[in-house]
Amino acid sequence: MVTVLMHEKTTVGSDGSISLPAHILEASGFQAGDALAVWWIPPDQIILRKLEVVQSSEAFDRAMNEFGEALRAAGYDTDEKVIELVREIKREQAQEWFESRGLSWPE
Repeated sequence: MVTVLMHEKTTVGSDGSISLPAHILEASGFQAGDALAVWWIPPDQIILRKLEVVQSSEAFDRAMNEFGEALRAAGYDTDEKVIELVREIKREQAQEWFESRGLSWPE
């Protein structure tokens, strides 16, 4: 599910919490107290995903197998390819961070 925030305003509490607007909570299915993973995609996009509590090692193993299958299906079928993917993502994020601050990316 994707919900787009347009012209919304929220504040960060002194404890670091962020209160989402009620209609976002309703549309997303998030509940007060849910643990969320947060991805910031510079300069102005944030992705939230509810973290599921793993009840057993079987559930974790299943999730990791699904992740591995998705990587292989996308062509990342060796450790070296996965490591290079992670490095490429880190490079892109660092370059975007530099550029968002008006800095030159060191080549």
